[in-house]
Amino acid sequence: MGQWFTRCATCIVFILSCFFLLGNTEYDPDPLTYEVKPGDTLYGIAAEFGNFTWWSDIYKANADKIENPRFIYPGQTLEIPTYIVQDFRLTVTTDDVDRVLAMSKKFEREEKEKKLKKFRKAFNELVEKGEEKKKNESEVDDYEGLGLGGMILDETRSKMGSNFYSVFYKHWEDPKDVQNFTITVSEQPMPSRGTMVQVEIDNQLVFKNRLEPRYYKTQQAAKQAVKICQRRLQRIATTQNEFAGY
Repeated sequence: MGQWFTRCATCIVFILSCFFLLGNTEYDPDPLTYEVKPGDTLYGIAAEFGNFTWWSDIYKANADKIENPRFIYPGQTLEIPTYIVQDFRLTVTTDDVDRVLAMSKKFEREEKEKKLKKFRKAFNELVEKGEEKKKNESEVDDYEGLGLGGMILDETRSKMGSNFYSVFYKHWEDPKDVQNFTITVSEQPMPSRGTMVQVEIDNQLVFKNRLEPRYYKTQQAAKQAVKICQRRLQRIATTQNEFAGY
């Protein structure tokens, strides 16, 4: 009789525990839809959900809508697989991440403001000297490390983030006829999940990817970020030239 009572009590505790866990688990079995915006690519959309390598999963889920994965068009509605959405939601709602970001937000803002002030000061001095002496392009390149294309700011903190920035900077080449831009490479620490690195052009997010503790993966992500940034800047230059023609 005592053994029977013990087994029943154990089963009741187990059932109540399952109800408690299920009741506190946010699970959405429905896939998410995403509307393509101008300038979007499958690589970029996948990166926004945490990993640019998911582009092939998104393409396979929408193979009936996309004839060529290199070409997607504004207004298209894509279906994002459920497991990608779940992983992304876990990433952006983790309490530990929120606490770390809250602690570092003020520091990041102050550091960014300092670097931007330094850049503006250097740029203004460069313009003033250029007006006075009509410096050529080579002199501009030599002045305080500021090139004609723009500036690449490093706001990474971890070793993985630093490795990403080093590879990005090594492979970076300013697109032709593109000037006065600022590229910022930063990261968001993710306890127990690595780090989320992102690249902005003039404060506009163009690349986002969660880094893995494997150097070759970091290299792949950095090289992909270089290509995306160069394409984005080339599109901006083309648009500016078109407007200049009117």
